[in-house]
Amino acid sequence: MIKELMILALVSSFAFATENSSHLVKKEVKMAKPKKIDSPFLINGKMPHLTKLVMKHWDDLNLTKEQKDSLKKVREETMDAIKELKPQIIKLENEIAQETLIGSKPDSLKQKVDMVAKLKAEATITHIKCIYNTKRILNQDQLKLLIK
Repeated sequence: MIKELMILALVSSFAFATENSSHLVKKEVKMAKPKKIDSPFLINGKMPHLTKLVMKHWDDLNLTKEQKDSLKKVREETMDAIKELKPQIIKLENEIAQETLIGSKPDSLKQKVDMVAKLKAEATITHIKCIYNTKRILNQDQLKLLIK
């Protein structure tokens, strides 16, 4: 009987020790997946997409026919340029990410990284020109309505 009590005490104390030391056991850590951002621009969230806002408030702006024609042209030129750049950027970014994960040397990826930077700079300049041209077409009251 004493033997059984000692075994029971030993098992109980082992169970208690295991339960209270679970925080000491290293648990598997899952890495969070990075958010998917497919922006073709170098600067994100700091400059408005004015022609998009213009389209949203088209009827509220009291635009003249000339303004409408000019704004449509600016938007079309901008969108065409971005639609051409974005797939190139995404393709290169995917290649760089894949090659990084398989262990490619950083020096072997430099040319692709430089190309992504060049394409994103070009897209950003296109965005800046779009903002500039749109602001030149709209009058002060129209701009105030858009940029609150």
